[in-house]
Amino acid sequence: MFSIYEILPEIQELWGTNLITDVESKKPQGSSREINTALFLLRCLEVGLSLSDLDFLTIGMVLDIWTEKGNDGEKYGTKSVVWEANQHDFDVF
Repeated sequence: MFSIYEILPEIQELWGTNLITDVESKKPQGSSREINTALFLLRCLEVGLSLSDLDFLTIGMVLDIWTEKGNDGEKYGTKSVVWEANQHDFDVF
């Protein structure tokens, strides 16, 4: 087992590479700052993770938690009206 602090510099480098894209985001971005150790730990604390929690979580789990936290305001499962098409609907189509 290894400590999160041993691999954090590599994660930061990969994260920066992963953020490079040619596609414009549809969602407003919270921050364009580069992530550093202090910012990583701050974000962890904001979602309720303690330093001891990080010993039991992978970086993927932490990123998933951040993503879910960011999606908390989204509205999912809204039902739309669905009906079966009849001959008239096909004729109009």
